[in-house]
Amino acid sequence: MTTHATFTYVMTYVRIVFIMVLSMLFVFVIPFLGLEARDVLLENVVHMGILYAIIVGFLMSIAIQRKQTLDHDISLELNKIRRMYHLGLHLAREESRLEPWFTELKEHLHAYLGMFREVSFQVYERGSDLFRSVTYTVYRLPADHTPYNRELYLSLLDATATVTEAREDIRSKKDQTIGYFQWLVILVVTLTFSWLITSAVPPSPNARIVAAIIVFNLFLVLDLLYEYDRFNDKKLRYIADKYATNLDHLEELRPSSRAQGKKKGGR
Repeated sequence: MTTHATFTYVMTYVRIVFIMVLSMLFVFVIPFLGLEARDVLLENVVHMGILYAIIVGFLMSIAIQRKQTLDHDISLELNKIRRMYHLGLHLAREESRLEPWFTELKEHLHAYLGMFREVSFQVYERGSDLFRSVTYTVYRLPADHTPYNRELYLSLLDATATVTEAREDIRSKKDQTIGYFQWLVILVVTLTFSWLITSAVPPSPNARIVAAIIVFNLFLVLDLLYEYDRFNDKKLRYIADKYATNLDHLEELRPSSRAQGKKKGGR
């Protein structure tokens, strides 16, 4: 959904450069512990490597699954909002007395989606009250005592319920990022793993460069985990723009009331 936002985000490259420099400093500061300790170090490198792979793999799986769920819920919400718009429009077309109701529904939908022109996806929860106005407008239609197509209205209720459920999922999962304690654990494991590798490498420049590349890759994987776990500013803005423009194309396709009036007059 937002892969391009990672490639174009400056801080991503700043972190990579920082990791590269840190890796070089790390391997040239940590001393070689000697041939006597090398066998023990290499044996523990294997054990720490397995532990590192298990922890990182577990956290990566959680982060990717959460991201995929959010992607699905966001797409589902936007798709069903467009369906709500279409169903409301067709209800009003079948019964002209529902035009004021549809106008109100459309205004509430635009108010909810338009909020994201001013704010990013980070404050998604602010839209709860605005969307509540949308659901209230949908649910009160039978109370207006105006004839309406029941099949279309049931479809509208179904779409509204789906959006409500998707919003609840988004709200609950949006901030379920990896906790500070988990990050502390994986950092300690990564540093220990890096220390074992570096301590077993002879002090020759070529050997140390190889160690630096290995350490760099270990921390680069953590940076990838961070990218999957959190939304950067560009990602947040990109998602917000999808909300803000969700109905724009539909509004362009819909004939204006003036054009419809002329068409009827011509008849």
